[in-house]
Amino acid sequence: MNHEIQRETAIWTKELHEELPLLSKKLHPLSEENGIETIELLTELLRFLKLVSLVRHPITPSYLVDMAWHEFILFTKKYTAFCEEKLGRYIHHTPDDDTKKNSNRFQQTIRYYILYFGEPSADIWGKEANKEWMLSNCGSCSTN
Repeated sequence: MNHEIQRETAIWTKELHEELPLLSKKLHPLSEENGIETIELLTELLRFLKLVSLVRHPITPSYLVDMAWHEFILFTKKYTAFCEEKLGRYIHHTPDDDTKKNSNRFQQTIRYYILYFGEPSADIWGKEANKEWMLSNCGSCSTN
């Protein structure tokens, strides 16, 4: 877990929530429908975008993060500026219907998420993500 990156994305969440309240308003129905806080969904979206900038190869978000990403991209100027200023490059959204490839990429995403942010929210990332977290913390593994 990287505390510096966690702090950075927490600051971004606060800034974006204050600077672009309409985005939070657009995310609210999705959040409410899924029993999560809007700010939590925004945080997870920004964490995912940070992961994309760090790993430099395609990864796949959860359904809820993807839906939040769709909303953010619609604010084209703010999204472009955010990507360039905070992530160092524009993060393209490239849909793909290859289920197997997306499933593998999602598993990679969760492993990276755990590495940088710790336990993923099962409410946002799904039960499989939480299971991966549990397996990564089994406590029975050791090295010589």
